[in-house]
Amino acid sequence: MGDFITEFQNNMLGDLTIAGYASGMIMALVGAILMLRINAKKRDISSESTPYKFSWSFLVQDNLQRLITGFLLTYAAFRFAPQILQNDFSMFTAFLTGACFDQVAKLISKLQLKARE
Repeated sequence: MGDFITEFQNNMLGDLTIAGYASGMIMALVGAILMLRINAKKRDISSESTPYKFSWSFLVQDNLQRLITGFLLTYAAFRFAPQILQNDFSMFTAFLTGACFDQVAKLISKLQLKARE
């Protein structure tokens, strides 16, 4: 049973430790929240669907699906970074992943739409 757990952990985490993933996820979250906050500055304050005064709780609730998608993309990016980027994982890579997850999600959805045509 110990061999199974070790092999499973290697398959799911690659060379990274759980501590590496956890710290990377926090750094990616910082990048994601920073980009959400920057983009929130561009919101239409006269729109009925957004509050006039900035609200962190509204920002998170309004973007929860994007954050969950970003979390999953971040995990995949961390796991496959050595193969895709030919580079080791770093906290800077984690931050950039979090900051750019929205653009990556848009790119993937465009590829899916083109594949269905």
